[in-house]
Amino acid sequence: QTGAIGGLSSVIGDVSERSSHERALERAQQFGVVEGWVNCAGYNILGSVIEVTDAELTRGVGVNLLGVFLGTAVAVGAMIERSDGNTPRGAIVNISSIQASVGFLGFSAYAMTKGGIESLTHQVAAEYVTSGIRCNAVAPGLIVGDMSEKLVAESDDPELILSAWRQITPMGRWGTPTDVANAVSFLLGDRSSFITGEVLAVNGGALTLAPGQLQRLQ
Repeated sequence: QTGAIGGLSSVIGDVSERSSHERALERAQQFGVVEGWVNCAGYNILGSVIEVTDAELTRGVGVNLLGVFLGTAVAVGAMIERSDGNTPRGAIVNISSIQASVGFLGFSAYAMTKGGIESLTHQVAAEYVTSGIRCNAVAPGLIVGDMSEKLVAESDDPELILSAWRQITPMGRWGTPTDVANAVSFLLGDRSSFITGEVLAVNGGALTLAPGQLQRLQ
């Protein structure tokens, strides 16, 4: 399905299917040349390695990792057709997660998919650097949104999980979608024209302090 709301155009589909990305590309090309592409779709896969069901694993990997792979493939295919090897012809940004770098209990498969996204980002950047196609990733920390709010609401002790997660971020707050969007916009634009194959962390300093150090600053 396709539609337009508030100046935005949408295509509804399943990111784990190549045809969804192809339809999105066709829709975008109706408005002009596609020079930027963002893979941003997520599915929470909850549980340790012995708790995750096969069905949840298959669905989560399909959305989080396969979806990024297919989206990247479709985007690169469109960009490579108009690349002359000298002038930057496109930028791809993949959404990873802080969980690709550090462990959160109960997110084994989810973390695996995010680590895969970062590896894919490095690989695509290497393969197409001479074609003028850049590929980077943004790795958000704790971000306010539907997924995080759902996790808190469904937990046995919402206040406990909120308190624990606040301690992760030295800045003392959760990030916002705007924080992430600003990083994505930077990596898509001309100001990052000499950057490719990188992962930009947007986590409020979550990986800056060693465990236990936050209390000493308060």
